[in-house]
Order: sequence, then C-alpha cells, then structure tokens
Amino acid sequence: MKTIPPKLFVVVTHKIKHTFQNKKRSVVIPVLVLIVLLGTFLRVYNIDSKELWYDEAFTANIIDQPYQEIFTLSKADFHPPLYYMVLKSWVGVWGDTEVSLRFPSVIFGVLTIAVAFYLAQFITKDNKKALWVALFIATNPFLIVYSKEARSYSLMAFLIVLTTLVFFKALKDRKYLQLSLLLPILFLTHYMTIFGIVFYSVWTFYRDKKFALYLIPLLVIIMIWIPIIRNNTNTQGLQWISELSWSRIPESVHAFVLGV
Repeated sequence: MKTIPPKLFVVVTHKIKHTFQNKKRSVVIPVLVLIVLLGTFLRVYNIDSKELWYDEAFTANIIDQPYQEIFTLSKADFHPPLYYMVLKSWVGVWGDTEVSLRFPSVIFGVLTIAVAFYLAQFITKDNKKALWVALFIATNPFLIVYSKEARSYSLMAFLIVLTTLVFFKALKDRKYLQLSLLLPILFLTHYMTIFGIVFYSVWTFYRDKKFALYLIPLLVIIMIWIPIIRNNTNTQGLQWISELSWSRIPESVHAFVLGV
C-alpha cells in the first residue's frame, strides 16, 4: 500500500499542535474537518487501481441476486446478510462498477473517523486527545485498506465504534433504546462482533438489571440465526482458518498499526 503523503500528514499534525497552543476551542471542528478530509483522500486515492479480488467478486455475485435470494445465499455464507442488503440498495442507485461497489466502505471508513473523535472526546474530555485519535483512525493503513474493499469490514468497524459510543452514553444516561437497536444490527453485520455484543450486554445488565428488557430484539435475532450458524460450520467447516500461534499476536499488531 502507498504511504501517507508526508506533506498532508505534517499539515494536519501542525494544525493540531497550533490549535492547542492557541487554546481556541472554536478551531477544534475545523481541524477535525481537515482530518476527515485527509482520511477521505487516503480512502479514495487509487481506489480503482486494482481489479476486484476473489472475495469482492463473491460480493458482486451475491448482490446481483434478488433480495430474497441474497437472504437464502447468506445462510450458506460465513457472513450475515445486512451488508449485502445495504450494498445492493446502493448499486441499485449508483451502478455496479468497481468504484461503486467499494464506495460504501469508503463512506463507513470516513464516518468511523468522526465517530472515533466523539468517542475519545466523551471518554477523555480532552479535545486534543480526541483529535489525535481521529488522526490515527484517518491514517491507519489497516483501516484504509478495508475502506477500499467491497466487503463488510469497514461497516463492521464503523458500527463497533458507534456502538461503543452509544454504550458509554447509555451507562451514563441509563437510556438503552439506541443500544438495544444497534446490537442486532452489529450481529447481522459480522458474526465476530458477538464478542463485543456479549461484553456490552453483560456489563450493561450488571450495571442496570432493567436492561434485560432491551435485550429482547437481540435475543430474538440470535435465536433465529443459531441454526444458520451451526449449518455453516457443519457444512463448510473452518479449515480455511489458519492455525493460531503466539507469533500471530505481534503480526496482528504490526498489520493493524503499519498495514498488511
């Protein structure tokens, strides 16, 4: 992957430092906008330089089917159908070119930058730290790569960050409707989100027992989907997942921070 244009990075970091040297709160949003624009540029730059690879071609084939057929095909796939439904609606308006197929991932990647800023701001109460978090998300090679693919990972990253923000706000305000709606959406985006879903649910229930009522939509979706997940595992197996080892930990950190 191409490296981040040095001049762009220098300009943004200079703006962040200048913002807090002057201690002007009013310039925080303009700096955030600059970071978002940088992240957008990095995600659209050379987005059409490569042809669709195997998984993206699989996505294109899936969304070429009627909505009902997409739902049926997803039962034999390791990914739930929500992303395919969203993408099919998108290409119905904007066409099915390579750029069009990938562009929703760009949008979700850019939205992740902004939501990550507000999440960091909510947790730390520090605009400077929040801007640095936004800059990290905007320039992270791992996230940039998946923001250029016609796959569900960019949507998943966006929803995880958004759900985490809603989770912290729910704990503070004891208002759980938004979290109750986001958890099923998260599950229907990617099955690996179940680990985060369990954490959000258990911790919120531990803090406030009335949250149990708000778990009903999630539990209904999971109960419907359990037979589908079991069928996927039994019919296709998990042989495609390489054997895990301790060496994968530093490799994963390297991939996330410096790119794959």
